[in-house]
Amino acid sequence: MNIFDYMVSLQDACKMYDKKPSTLKTHIAQGTFKIGVDVKKFGNTWVFRKDSLEEYYNKKINL
Repeated sequence: MNIFDYMVSLQDACKMYDKKPSTLKTHIAQGTFKIGVDVKKFGNTWVFRKDSLEEYYNKKINL
């Protein structure tokens, strides 16, 4: 495995957890997902740590 195996784009996270982009962006703005720890923005794309999503939503995802 490499570092990219532990990352999930906002768009993919929305599909995996059946959430709207605005919901995840609200969680980022409210500090639920810590910028630089749980999530980071690359250009216009938010990228989450897979384990942070799994912990918050209490649901394991397989990529």
